[in-house]
Amino acid sequence: MDAAEKKALSTKLNALVELKGVVAASKYEITPNAEFRLPRELATARSFLYQDFDWQVLNLCEISLAIAQAEAIDYDNATNTRHYFPPGAVFIRGHELSFLGTMNRVAVILRNAEQPDLWEIIARMQAI
Repeated sequence: MDAAEKKALSTKLNALVELKGVVAASKYEITPNAEFRLPRELATARSFLYQDFDWQVLNLCEISLAIAQAEAIDYDNATNTRHYFPPGAVFIRGHELSFLGTMNRVAVILRNAEQPDLWEIIARMQAI
């Protein structure tokens, strides 16, 4: 990824963090030997608590997306339909914070009290 691509991606992630309820956003990659690669300049946050985008969040994203894919395939096969595969996003709601991840390996942390618009956030995430 060259400097111009990094700048464009960083701009999109910063725009995500400006949306109501989004406290951190990141785009990540996985190496062929299943290691996460998170370029520091591609993690953005509006709170110092999230400056180091947690590797656990990225693990949760990847595992949840894999499970969602398997479940979507199973459901579509069992019902002989094609409604759920491929899944677009996974959402895990916690007490104060929630997590949202999309298939293009973009992850965000949400603050529930701000009642974020999940449809808008997912659409923006999928456009990155």
